[in-house]
Amino acid sequence: MSTNETPSYNEETHRWMIQNLQGQQDLRITPRTAQDNVYISNCRNCVVQVLGDVQDLVVENCAHHGMAINGTSSSFTIYESQSVKVQLNQSISMIELRKTEDVTLFVNPQSKDIPIYTWCCSETNIELTSDDGDLYEFPLPEQLLTVFKDHRYV
Repeated sequence: MSTNETPSYNEETHRWMIQNLQGQQDLRITPRTAQDNVYISNCRNCVVQVLGDVQDLVVENCAHHGMAINGTSSSFTIYESQSVKVQLNQSISMIELRKTEDVTLFVNPQSKDIPIYTWCCSETNIELTSDDGDLYEFPLPEQLLTVFKDHRYV
C-alpha cells in the first residue's frame, strides 16, 4: 500500500478516487460540482474530509477509517469494511451499510431522520448529539431499514 498518494479526480466521470492508502490522516476532497462522486477503496488507518456537496459517496473494503462529511449527498454507502467512524455534519438522503463490522455514525440533530439500510452488519452504532449537546448512543440491530421515530431509532 502507498503512504503518500493524494485523491485523484477524473473530469470525464466526475469521480474522486482514493485507493490503496495507509496512514493518511489529512485527506481532503473539495468537490468541483454537486454531481461529483467520491469512491474510497482499500484504505487502512486513513481519515478523509469531504468539504462540499457530492452526488454519491462510497467506501469499500476499508479498515480503521474515519470520515467527516461537510456537505450534502444523495447517498452514502459503506460495504465490506471494518472499524469505520463517520461524522455527518450535513444532510444525506440515505445511508446504506453492507457487510460491515464496527461502524459508528456521529449524527447531528438536523440529520437524525436519515434512513439507514443495513445488510449483514454487526456492531453498528449511531451517536446522536441532542439539541442541548448531550450525546446518545443507539446500537442498530441487523435489519433492512432503520429510521428515527419517537426519539429513538427503530
